[in-house]
Formats: sequence, structure tokens, C-alpha cells
Amino acid sequence: MPTLTAQDQLSVSQIQQDNISEATDGQLATTSSGNLATAEFGDLLLTDHSYLTAQTETYAQQAGASVSSAISGMQLSTTQSLASVSGAAFDQSYLSGEVMNNAMSVQQGQAEISSGSNTAAIALNALALPFQQQHLLMGQILQAQEFGGTVPAYTAPTAVAGTALAANGPLNAQDQIFVTAAVQNGLAETSAGTLAEQKGVDAATKLFGQWMTLDYTELNAQEAALATVGGGVVPTTTDATGQATLASLQSVTGAAFDLGYLATEIVGQESSITAFTAEVAGGSDLALVAAAQGGLPVLDSHLGEAVTLYVALTAGLTDTTAAPNTVAGQFLSSLGSMASMAGSITLVSSSATTAPATVSGTPALYVVNTAQATIPAGLGMVVAGPSAAAVTVTGGATAATVLGGASGLTFYGGTGGGEILTGAGANSVTAASTGGGNLAIVGTTGKNTIFATSGADTIAGGTGANTIGLGSGSNVVISSGTDTINVGTGSALVFATAGTQSVFGGAGGLTFVSGGTGATVVGGSTAATLFGGPGGTIQFSGATSGNLLVAGAGGETLSTAAATGSNVLFGGAGRNFLAGGAGNDTFVVGSGNETLSGGGGGNLFQFINGATAGGTDIITDFGASSANRVNLSGFSGNAVTAALATEKSGPSGTSITLADNTTVVFQGVTTLTGASFV
Repeated sequence: MPTLTAQDQLSVSQIQQDNISEATDGQLATTSSGNLATAEFGDLLLTDHSYLTAQTETYAQQAGASVSSAISGMQLSTTQSLASVSGAAFDQSYLSGEVMNNAMSVQQGQAEISSGSNTAAIALNALALPFQQQHLLMGQILQAQEFGGTVPAYTAPTAVAGTALAANGPLNAQDQIFVTAAVQNGLAETSAGTLAEQKGVDAATKLFGQWMTLDYTELNAQEAALATVGGGVVPTTTDATGQATLASLQSVTGAAFDLGYLATEIVGQESSITAFTAEVAGGSDLALVAAAQGGLPVLDSHLGEAVTLYVALTAGLTDTTAAPNTVAGQFLSSLGSMASMAGSITLVSSSATTAPATVSGTPALYVVNTAQATIPAGLGMVVAGPSAAAVTVTGGATAATVLGGASGLTFYGGTGGGEILTGAGANSVTAASTGGGNLAIVGTTGKNTIFATSGADTIAGGTGANTIGLGSGSNVVISSGTDTINVGTGSALVFATAGTQSVFGGAGGLTFVSGGTGATVVGGSTAATLFGGPGGTIQFSGATSGNLLVAGAGGETLSTAAATGSNVLFGGAGRNFLAGGAGNDTFVVGSGNETLSGGGGGNLFQFINGATAGGTDIITDFGASSANRVNLSGFSGNAVTAALATEKSGPSGTSITLADNTTVVFQGVTTLTGASFV
């Protein structure tokens, strides 16, 4: 363990306090700001500091530093003050506070980097510093734009060499594929973001470009460092698709650039989400997999913001493909080029009810701006404008790309599959019943009903209340809303990044990774693996045995109290609560201070030498069943005799201290014997 000085501890604590405070104030900005760019800035800070919160917990553990979820009295007072105002008054107070806070954070981070003692604490500050510098500059720019003053020139954040999480290479094939795809996408994103900063005319779009430049610079640096440690190859240029996209963006200007940039961002974020999701599912390098899992919520926020800005800007789109010098004409032309689609662009205008069955050449792009439209099979790409009341799209043998509008999308999949981005309305997406192609489905704020069939589908439902039914394929679901998910007969990998989930297992395998506030999981006929998330709750029920529930960083509740099978619960690093059910459950205690409730049956509580060192763990109902047992694994000598020699009795029960200084409290138990162990 590296030396931890008072300065090191203070710097780690200040970063975490700032993370929690900034995320809270950023959330307020998304609802209370009177300016779209300032609201977007708040959303950026909410995303960035949520990401930094998880990173801080990891680095703090490496540093041996303690962190708290409490903020200072001054920060609490600021948040309460912001909550009492809205509009321009909110913006003025919020932006002035951000400029002051981030200026202080930059100074504190630079001081720790230059004179700190603990390598992990220094690495954390090196990670946070570019975010703080960018947030400071953005706050200054927005403050000057909204309330007057000199707009500072943009300068790239300072890159500081830090100590990354150790990789455990060598990389497998999936790891290398991920590094190549993620870094190439990231290089294209940083270049496109720089173009947006330079060429964008809409303030929110320019700010979004700065956000992309910052985030992808950080993601690329982390992925490259880990890949290098694992012996991987890191690309230095983007691929042909990225180069073509950048060339297309160079060719347009003004409002057409803003629209074209945001359209390509939607497609680009989907591509990045696919690459990161595949790494989490199939990567072998633990550090790369952790980086991919930590990056998914960031990418999901990017996609949601790009869609929000895109919908806002397309409100002025007119029926004008015949006039290439107009904003709409330039946008449509550039969008067709960026999507690498040959053929004509068809604008479904307000006077039409159905798009023509064929157009000159192969149908490439339909733009719908009408009360109602049904797009025929054989399409290439569909963009539904905000004035479209409802759009029905029927896919064909060609892969479809569909961007839904504000008032609802109904999509019937064909054999070609495709990419579907729903809008804010009530949407329905149904894959082909047989022979369906693979679908990538991304929701936004709407209420979506999604039914997958036999394809290998990737579904991100968005923040709405979604119903997702999976079929026989191998599916990936990213859940950020209040979602109901039915697994079906195929395999499912479900990532919860926010919200609450109700998951019903089927005949296929289920892996659930929690990042939301709570989930209810009903097991199917095949055992499931469930990973908890910080502060979240998983309530599991079902009759199948062999399910695995794994706690994470802390503050989690994992419960099988309603289950009748025999399951395995793994503790984590924090203060977790693990509860068993009616079966004979096994509890593998982690490194945190955990509370364990066995429930019915004869349960096994396993303590592994070193894995639980120094913690205090409580078993609430050990005496409820004579079949309950404790297993001491990896301890030398006669570990049971040594543990019983430390037995102490008190009002709350009996406690023992293990050789690695772990204290185990048996509530309601007056004495232990050798028969209590196995």
C-alpha cells in the first residue's frame, strides 16, 4: 500500500465531494435553466461527475483513502439556493458558481500532482484535471455568452500522465477488436468535435462538440494505456468510414453543418455503444472490461444529448430538397453522403400520405415531415421530423436505419435488420417473426414496446417506461428507464445504467449488471448471474438453483428472500446486505463490512483468508437453523480452534476474530462450538 499523507487524503475527499455536489447541481440545471446550452452543460457535468464518482471509489481503494457520500455544508447551501430559483436567475448563480468551483479544483489538482506522495491519489487527480479544466472553460464561455463579457478562446485541456488501473494481459481477440474499434471511433469523435467547436453556429451544438472532444480524449487515453500494458496494438488514425464522415462535415457550413454533425453523432454513438457492449460481454482483460463498462453510461448520455439537440434543430426543416443551397437541402445532401448511401433522397412532404414505392435508382433516404406516412420495404434510411404525427416503417431485405421523430414510430423488421432510433413518442418496434436480421434499437425519452425474435439484437430502451420482449437470439439490453424485460428462450446480457428494472427470466441464460436504483428479477429455467451496483437493490425470486448474485463497490442489497432454490451470493467491497431464501444458500463474504441473513434452509457462510481482512461482518440469523455452518478457507493451522479461542459474548450475540483480523458477529447466538464450522 503506497504512503497516504494528509494532503493525499484531502485531495481524494475533495474530488469525491465535488463529484456528488456537481452531479446534483447538474441535474438541477437540466430542469431549471432558462438556456438550452446551460441545461446541456448541466447534463454534461452530471454525466462526467457520475463517471468520476465510480473512478474515485476505485482509485481511493488503491490509495487506501476513505471517501464519503456526504457533501460540505457550503455545497449543501449552494444546492439548496439553486433549487429555489429558475430561468436566468438560476443560470447566473449556477454558472458563476461553476467558474469559481472549477478554478479551485484545478488549483487543488495541480498541487496534488506536483507534490503529492500517494501514486493512486496522484493518478486520480491526473484523471480529473482535464475534466475540471474543460468545465471551467465551458462555464466561462457560457457566462460570457449569456450575461456579457469576453468569451475566452478555446484551449485543449492539459494531459497529465497518471497511473492507470493495472491491466492483466495478454489481450484476447475481442480485447484487440475493442481497442481498435473504440480508439478509431474516438479519434473520429475528437476530430468531429473540434470541427463543431470551430464551424458550429448553434451554441449548444458547439458546446456538445467540446464535450465530445474532452470525453473521447479521456476514453482513448485510458484504452490506449491499458492496451499497451496488455501487449495490444493501438491505432493512430481513424478508419475509412471516419475519414469519409469528417470529409463530409468539412464540406458543409452554417446550420447545415450543425444538423449534419448531430446526425453523424447519433450513428457514431450507436457504433461506440456496440463496441463497448461487446467488450463487456467477451473481453478477457479485466481492466479493459471495467473501462468499457464504466464508459457505457457516458456513451448513453452522449447519444441522448445528440438526439435532443437534433430534434430541436430539425424543428425548422422544410420541404426543400429541390433547393440544394438551402439549409435543409445542404443537410439532406450531407446526411446522404455521410451515410455512404447511393441513390436519391425522398422527402415525404406534408401533402403526401404515403411515400412512393420506388424512386429514381435505389431508395437511399426518406425524410418524413408529414401528418402520417408509411414507408415501403426496401428502404435505406428514414429520418422522421418532429412534425410527423406518426410514422410506420416496414423493413425489407436491406438493412434499415430509422431515426424516429417526436410523435411515435412503428417499425416492423425485415430480413435485413438494421438500426432503429426511436423518438420521444410512444413507439413500437417488432423484429421479423422468422429469418429476421439483427437489430440495434436505441430509445430516447419515449415509451417503447420492443419485441425481438431470432436475431442477435442490441436494445437500448432510453429513459422512458419500456416493455422489452426478447426472442431466441443472443441479445444485449441497455436499460436506463423504468423497464420490463422478458428474456425469452435466447441468452440475454442486460446492463442497467439508471432507472428501475423488472426482469423475467426465460429458458435462455441471463446476465444482469445493475447500475440503476433497483431491480426485481424473476429467474427462469436456466440459472442467472446478477451483478449489483453501488447503492442499488436486486430482489430475486425463482425456483431454479445455482443462481449467482455478486455485490460490487458497496451500499447494495442483494436478496433471494423470495426464492425457493439454493443460490450463491458473493459479497463486495462495501457495506452490503445479502439475504438468502428458502433454499440452502452459500454466502461468500467480501472485503466490505457486510450484513448477512441466511433465511430458511441450511446455509454456508464462507470466509476466505485475506479477502475479508479487517472488516466486521454480521450474520443476523445463524441460530435460526441447526444446519447453518461457517467455512474458513485458506487459513493456516487449525483455524476453527483459533477462531473459537477469540469468542466473545455480549448483549447482541457472540463474536469471533479470524486470523486476518476479520470480526464475525453472530446475532442472537450465545455460544459457538466446533459443530458450527465445516
